[in-house]
Amino acid sequence: CAMHELDGHRFCRYHELGQYVFGPTLGIWVVLPCQLIMMIGLGIVYSVTGGRSMQRIYNLYPPSSDARIGISLWILFFGILQIFVSLLKNFNSLRGISFAAAVMSLGYSTIAFGLTMKNGKQPGVEYNNDGTSTADKILSGFNSLGIIAFAYGGHNVILEIQATMPSPPATLKPYMNG
Repeated sequence: CAMHELDGHRFCRYHELGQYVFGPTLGIWVVLPCQLIMMIGLGIVYSVTGGRSMQRIYNLYPPSSDARIGISLWILFFGILQIFVSLLKNFNSLRGISFAAAVMSLGYSTIAFGLTMKNGKQPGVEYNNDGTSTADKILSGFNSLGIIAFAYGGHNVILEIQATMPSPPATLKPYMNG
């Protein structure tokens, strides 16, 4: 909990940390746009991904009729589900969901690593960018940054979670200094 404490002042929000580093005015203008872009972008991506996942699960067991539900409705269903989950009274209510998400993330990573090690280098697959144009390389770079931002999107709530935790007692100070 003491990770974002300096000189007895606890930084509970990113804009407070930005104001400490860049000054009171520039700190807001540097941190807030980046934080808003990240939060809005992740909200959109998670909603579309959640809706698409719900659609694919539904399509595994299609009804007897030929009626298909479009992606827009599935995104709406996912949004309604998000609203109900947000109405839970505290984070302790999400303990089971958080545990399931952690287990699934660990499982996905283990499966991806295991299959990569088992299959090795695939024949006929190029692992370099020698034959691509400059535009393709630039777009691939932006795609890579987007994948990294999507994979590590949870970092934007660290300070908010720490703000809800009590400060460590004074007896821990010698241990923090090393």
